[in-house]
Amino acid sequence: MTIVPSRSADIQKWIAALGTGPVAQRDSAIARLTLVGERAVPALLETLRSGPKTARVPALRVLERLTSARALPEVLRQLEDPDPRVVAAAATAAAACETAAALPALVQALRRPGLEAREALTRALLQLFAAGVEEAMEPLLGAAFDSGLEAPVRALALTVVDQLPADERKAILAQAGQEDGRGARMAAEDVDALLASLPEGAAAVTRLHRALVSLRESGSTPAAFGLAAARLHAALAARDSRIALYDLRERLARRPPLEAETLLAAAGRVGDSSFVAPLVALAAEVPAHTAHCVAALTAIVGRENLKKSHRDVKAVRPQHRAVLDGLWSRATARRRAMRAR
Repeated sequence: MTIVPSRSADIQKWIAALGTGPVAQRDSAIARLTLVGERAVPALLETLRSGPKTARVPALRVLERLTSARALPEVLRQLEDPDPRVVAAAATAAAACETAAALPALVQALRRPGLEAREALTRALLQLFAAGVEEAMEPLLGAAFDSGLEAPVRALALTVVDQLPADERKAILAQAGQEDGRGARMAAEDVDALLASLPEGAAAVTRLHRALVSLRESGSTPAAFGLAAARLHAALAARDSRIALYDLRERLARRPPLEAETLLAAAGRVGDSSFVAPLVALAAEVPAHTAHCVAALTAIVGRENLKKSHRDVKAVRPQHRAVLDGLWSRATARRRAMRAR
């Protein structure tokens, strides 16, 4: 597609803003380049190859949102960058493409960078597995049992077993042996038992809330119990309980790779307006979750009869306003379609 000169000039202006100026200016450039779409990809790739270092992370954030297949090879090359921030952004952008083609480079990079990037690389592998790239299971299990990796990374990688059938999960966790294995076993098996034996009425809400508190106070990393906590929140939401709103908002703010869909469904069922800003931020930072964010926002707007003038809607950060507008438009259209049925 030929780019008209005026648009080409705009693209170059926004590309230049990625590497200079205040944070708000960079965020605005990211939003505008995202709206331009595929036409911005050549300039973004050139920025990654030869642009200023300060522009690489913002450029990767745009490419994460565009999920462009032609950008993937250059995005994967950024995993070799010595800056862990670039590696982390590249890992997130590669995972957003949800293709097995990203797997070898992500696995190769996993052992090289510092802790910050290793967590991002592990989350990228988890996102690929959640998207149906089953080949990601083996390197995740390898990381989970690798004593040379940091404990938070091992615990994060081990959360992949919660996606397995109970018999396979039990066999794998039996190999873990140490703290990570015991923690994950408690998260998976104890929650199974709890949900199968819940009493009726308010007593069930009390038991579910106590289980969430126990997970928070266990001393293990939040990632180790993410999926278990999401299941507890889903059970609370099914009972229309708002007893754990703070914990639910906090978990959404962590950009969860596997449990986001369950947490967003719970937020939509609970329908509290305080979730608007966190779910907009999640959609802005992890575009792969946009459809689930739209569904949650649709439910919240309907239950609370929200308007854009509501204080919780106004609490959305300025750099996320464009994302809010897009989500709001889709949620409004969805509500119209539901009413027309």
